[in-house]
Amino acid sequence: MKKKLLFCLFLFTACSLESPKTPSWDIPLNIPLADKNYTVEEMAESEEDIIVLEEGLIGFQLHGDLEKTVIGNFITLSGTNAQYNIGLERMGISDISGGVDEFLFDQLYDNAERDHAKIEPVLPFQFQNIRGTKLEDSDFTFVALNSGWALLTVTNNLPVNLKNVVLILIEETTGIEIIHAPVIPAVNVNDSSSVSVDLSGKVVPPASHWTLSGESPGSGGEPVPINQSDAVRLSTKIKEVNISKANSVLPEMRFEQFESLLLEEKVGMEEVAFQKGFLEWQVENRFPLVIDIDFSVDVFKHKITGQSLIQSVHLDPWEEKTVRVDLSDYVAYLTAASPNSSQTVPVQITGGTLGSNEIKVNINSSHEIIVDVTFTGVEVDYCKGWIDHYEKDLGTTEEQSDLPSRTDDLENVEFKSALLHIRLTNTLQVPFIFESEITGYNDGKAVSFFVSEQVYPTGTDGNPADFIIEYDHNNSTILDFVNLLPETYTAKSRVLLGDGQTIGYLASDQFVETDFTFTIPAKVKFNEQTVVLDTSKILVDPEDMPAHDSGENRVSAETTEKMSTAEILASVTNHLPIGCKVFFHLDHDSTQIVDHPQVVLGPIEIIAGKTNMQGRVVQASEQQVVLKISKDGIEIFSNNSRGPIPVFIATVLKIPESPQTVQVYSEDYIQVVSLARIIVKLDKENS
Repeated sequence: MKKKLLFCLFLFTACSLESPKTPSWDIPLNIPLADKNYTVEEMAESEEDIIVLEEGLIGFQLHGDLEKTVIGNFITLSGTNAQYNIGLERMGISDISGGVDEFLFDQLYDNAERDHAKIEPVLPFQFQNIRGTKLEDSDFTFVALNSGWALLTVTNNLPVNLKNVVLILIEETTGIEIIHAPVIPAVNVNDSSSVSVDLSGKVVPPASHWTLSGESPGSGGEPVPINQSDAVRLSTKIKEVNISKANSVLPEMRFEQFESLLLEEKVGMEEVAFQKGFLEWQVENRFPLVIDIDFSVDVFKHKITGQSLIQSVHLDPWEEKTVRVDLSDYVAYLTAASPNSSQTVPVQITGGTLGSNEIKVNINSSHEIIVDVTFTGVEVDYCKGWIDHYEKDLGTTEEQSDLPSRTDDLENVEFKSALLHIRLTNTLQVPFIFESEITGYNDGKAVSFFVSEQVYPTGTDGNPADFIIEYDHNNSTILDFVNLLPETYTAKSRVLLGDGQTIGYLASDQFVETDFTFTIPAKVKFNEQTVVLDTSKILVDPEDMPAHDSGENRVSAETTEKMSTAEILASVTNHLPIGCKVFFHLDHDSTQIVDHPQVVLGPIEIIAGKTNMQGRVVQASEQQVVLKISKDGIEIFSNNSRGPIPVFIATVLKIPESPQTVQVYSEDYIQVVSLARIIVKLDKENS
């Protein structure tokens, strides 16, 4: 009974159901769409001036250089000149004759005239202020002496000895004593005695005469020949004379003068060789006499012979001459002055006047020789010694800065640090200071900062050496310069050669050249922007088209008609310090797929990567999503035409405007990996 009931129920049920259907099942088709890693470095490449810096930082670099500056004419001696005046006070005369005076026996002894031509004893006698007779004239009529002394020689031609002889020179018009000679104790018969008299400051006028005083013991009772014309003679010689004025027959006057030629430059040279230039002597003879002069510079040695520099000049009365010595033939060997002292070159001037040929001439203190000595056109080949901050201009360079205030993909640039790297290449073998004033200009404003650095020589081999100078925001005002965002900037530079004490070697062919780089890491704000990371194409073939095996992504219309589900699977990794969005755009037309797509999937909201205290991303954010295509969207895969139609799928990244500046590195990126999955429902009948 129970079996019958169950069977009836089955029949009833079976009669109420539809006819059985053909079995079916789902087949997924996976089509790769995108595998794109979009880096900040790629963003930077779209900017003309932004580059990847050290450690992956994004920023700017500005480059400039100063052309090689050869030291060249580093010492000119152009300010070195001197004038020397050589007057009578500098000139010496070996001796001048004061003439010969005679004092007769009958002037000195009362009985000489009475006993003339007899042989008689001579009684003791005295004589006082006896004026003599001039036998030989003096060389001078008048003379004023700065210095000198007179040699007075008394010769006794009388038949008796003389004692306590005194000579006095008297000015005739006033009777004033000019010279009072010391006592000569004795002058024996037929003998001479001399005495010297200091004439410094004395003036011997035109009208003057000598007087003779003294005594004689007589002949001691012995008869002697008596001749009234026997005489005592006085010979006067003026020795080692320096005169202030005179009317005189002048013998040769000699002079020797030692001078120091002061060098204007702040140098202490031990050795210096000249490439070119002259030591020039301008000489003016203001004497009424012929003059010969020798100029000697012992420390200037001829390069070939080794002989000291000597220049001779011959001048007639009142003549002027200019003579030159070519310094390119000479090397100077000097005693280096101590620091803070002046360097000098010793100069010796010697010479003399020729005699006046027995002619008396008037001469006075207005007569002189004027010497001007000057270095002209000097260029030094090399120099050994110390130099004290000798300035050499390196010139000025002007550059475009290319620091934009706004860029295309990376907006408002902000600078919190900067580095100026200067490479200074030189062959100098003296210490020096490098100085540069760097000035930026923008919209009528100017900002400067200064570089000053002591550089020490690296060797003595003459090979180029590099010296690195770095300034950043910690040790300079470089950020004031950078944040002006200069359109142009100039670098005006110089070197100050030497430190005033270190002995070194400096040659004309030594050089300095510099190149410099501003490295400026940038904190940036991202602009709102849309980036197409990748675009894939799927060809939908018509139903009657045979299958292709071309390697392209192709499906048939028959397959898409049986499409039950379509979706896009995406994996997004964000290593940026800001969030962003990912979309998928579908369209038959690739030209409008970004702005006017038929189908839009998304957005996928991507959070920013995790950053450290410095704002650097240390951990990327990751997200996997599945975006289903709606039934209306699936229609884009239909094809009722006679030929294939494309379906373009674009992976679109949208970066929003960042609310603040962030620090980005070239390693930062966003990566999207995606595929389209089409699920096709198949039945056994159609399989």
